Amino acid sequence: MEWDDLVQAIRENKPYNEAKRGAIASLVTSMGRMAAHTGQVVAYEDMLNSNHEFAPDVDKTHDGFSGPVAAWPNGKYPVPEPGIKKEREY
Repeated sequence: MEWDDLVQAIRENKPYNEAKRGAIASLVTSMGRMAAHTGQVVAYEDMLNSNHEFAPDVDKTHDGFSGPVAAWPNGKYPVPEPGIKKEREY
C-alpha cells in the first residue's frame, strides 16, 4: 500500500512523507521492548521523556568495541528481569 501511495504521489506531483509515521512506529516498538523488559506499563509520553539508552555509546563504536552489554565469564549474557529491574533493561 505504501508503494501505491508513493507512486500515486509521484504521478500527481504531490508531497509524500512517511517520516512521522515511521518515527512513531519506532517509538511504539521501543515502548513494547521497555514494557516487556521491565514489567512496567510504558506510556507514549513516558517513552518520549525517558533518558534510557537502549544502546549506550553506540556512537563510539569501533573495531574491538565490546558493546553495551558484556557476557558473563560463562559466555552467557544477562537477560531482562521484568518486575525486578523496573527502570532499566539489564
